[in-house]
Amino acid sequence: MIAPLCRHVHGRETTRNDPLGRHHAFRSHPALLAWYVNAESTIERVKALRMHYELLERIDPDHPTWTVLYQYDMMRAMAPTFDILGVDIYPVTTSPLSAVTQGEC
Repeated sequence: MIAPLCRHVHGRETTRNDPLGRHHAFRSHPALLAWYVNAESTIERVKALRMHYELLERIDPDHPTWTVLYQYDMMRAMAPTFDILGVDIYPVTTSPLSAVTQGEC
């Protein structure tokens, strides 16, 4: 399980207003793999994301943090805010899946 802690998804505020409450609820769950802390946030959120990352490192060093980005140009700036990076490859095309291996999409 990768538990969501992020309040901003695609730059929009979500209803997830209590990340520490969710942390306390899930931190001992045996299926917890990582904390999902960022879903394609903007560069303006780096400072807040870094503070959140540092807090999680202090209170839960046993679980890594996970973030998802599609903005290749932001990956270096975002690097201090997560442990594991998931990458969304855009654009999603209507090409057949075989086109990926042939470099056609």
